[in-house]
Amino acid sequence: MPEETAATTTTETQPGTNKLAPTPSLSEEENKVPEEGQTDSGVTKDTEKDTEKDTEDAAPEKRYTGKVLEFKSHNGFGFIQPDGESESSKVFVHWKEIQTDDRWPQLSSDMEVEYALKTEGGKRQATNVTKPGGGKISCNADAKIFNEDKKYKGTVKFFDTRKGFCFITPEDEVEWNDKSVKKEAGLYVTREEIITDNEPPALNEGASVEFYVYDTDKGLCAGRVSGPDGAKIKAKYTGSSAGRPWSPKRNRGHMMMGMSPNNTEFNKIEVGLHVENRYVGGLIGKQGSVAKSLRNETGARIQFGENRLGKGAEAKRVLSVIGEIDQVEKACSAVSKKIAEIAEWDEEKLIFLIPDAYCGLFIGKAGSFLKKVRDTGVKVTVSNSPVALPQASMVSTATVSGPPEMMEEALKVIVPKLGQISKKVRNDAMAMTMNGYWHTPIRFG
Repeated sequence: MPEETAATTTTETQPGTNKLAPTPSLSEEENKVPEEGQTDSGVTKDTEKDTEKDTEDAAPEKRYTGKVLEFKSHNGFGFIQPDGESESSKVFVHWKEIQTDDRWPQLSSDMEVEYALKTEGGKRQATNVTKPGGGKISCNADAKIFNEDKKYKGTVKFFDTRKGFCFITPEDEVEWNDKSVKKEAGLYVTREEIITDNEPPALNEGASVEFYVYDTDKGLCAGRVSGPDGAKIKAKYTGSSAGRPWSPKRNRGHMMMGMSPNNTEFNKIEVGLHVENRYVGGLIGKQGSVAKSLRNETGARIQFGENRLGKGAEAKRVLSVIGEIDQVEKACSAVSKKIAEIAEWDEEKLIFLIPDAYCGLFIGKAGSFLKKVRDTGVKVTVSNSPVALPQASMVSTATVSGPPEMMEEALKVIVPKLGQISKKVRNDAMAMTMNGYWHTPIRFG
């Protein structure tokens, strides 16, 4: 019988079956003891570790659920409150992490979401944000109502990529839904209404655009903004307002709400006032004597912006007041009395500037805060349309008037609220900056 060269076979049971499968016996080469650094299978330990790591990386990500506290669609960020945790444990979320087919990813307040977590710089951030169960998010349920019958043309007046909005000057006056916008006033545009592949979306100052209009409680706005003939917008810059970087010299006196580049006194607040230009000279005084006296008496930093807003009798200047809450209260009261003295009024009046995106905090739920202010005996009205300041910040105005003693009581209510808003604006901007996203400074002046 010829000598067998083939290896003899043994049998072993295949996992999950009752069948016996042949298993070759080991050859002499295969019977060698593994060298150092190898496993019994001949795979190096390093390779084995890599395999284990790949397996670990492939493991399903841990998912959490929570409720959206707020989301600023114009800015592209917001915060989620994890289920079972307090609002102070909120998690930062950026629009890039939202799983959606919408043209502009966004979330709405109180929306239930599911997400994964990562930590960068000690800050928790939500990633891969979906509906509970993993579905894509859509916020089209509250879609804006457009005038589909007419497409308008115009030019970009300016665009602030940090704030995420711009104004378009239409070719002619726009009228729709019993509302109208004059050509010189321009139409407000938010970032998400720009049809573009740019990230973040932006517009070029002076560029020709086409758009539709939609109605809001604050008036007509431009939306679905495209280039001529419906072409996608291709922005040539992604800088600050009008494509120009922030300049301390050019922006002297135009403070950001608690976030001035040179302002490291984060415990202080900033309040902006609209002052009619005819009273500015009396508040500054000869060689700045009155302004200096106000600063010494109140301890607050008081500074006018360089730009004049409007023309003629309607022209106004922006006055920035920075300090501790009690200092700002004293300064606002002193300014109010000085203006009444110059104007020879029996009552006092101040016009406060409120960052438009935060105006709801000033009004309060169902007007609760305004009622609190009125309970002091003063009159208070909030503008229906935001105003664009020279540095491209959008603000609403709150006009407060009343007898001197009642104004003092009202300021004790108003200034702390504006301080709360000031700090919230600052913290939101800091959160965006620390997470590497564009931030949205609020500038007075």
